[in-house]
Amino acid sequence: MPVWDLWPTDIGRILTNTGEEIDGLQAQVEAYSENITSAARSAGTLGTAAGSQGSDQAASQGGNQRTDGGVGGAVAGAVGEFATRTQEDLLYIGVRGARSVKGASDAAVQYLRGDQDMAADTMHKTLAEPDMDAWMKKARAEAKGEG
Repeated sequence: MPVWDLWPTDIGRILTNTGEEIDGLQAQVEAYSENITSAARSAGTLGTAAGSQGSDQAASQGGNQRTDGGVGGAVAGAVGEFATRTQEDLLYIGVRGARSVKGASDAAVQYLRGDQDMAADTMHKTLAEPDMDAWMKKARAEAKGEG
């Protein structure tokens, strides 16, 4: 069993700072989404006589189909595919970060209550890999109002 030397003020400060960093990460993910959409849109298209400019909708959906009948270029398609394939990785980072902060907080509370065995057990559970399938299922259910 590890030896712990924790102080409530330090714990609170660290958890607050970590929470702020996670909030900053959320802003970075939003910027990433906007930038990848812009990159796909700017990558060029194969147009029809109706027009040769790419559509925001097609770029943001990661597909090559455009609303004006044209087809997005190969680079735009690759950027869209990259965005689709990295979406779960970005979700994982957020879920993992939130679980880590909550687990650290829960373990610190247990420690401060004097139950070191429970604190160690909580930390052990926190370090386990998140079940992304279960998390996605729960998130979808909550979005539908079922959770």
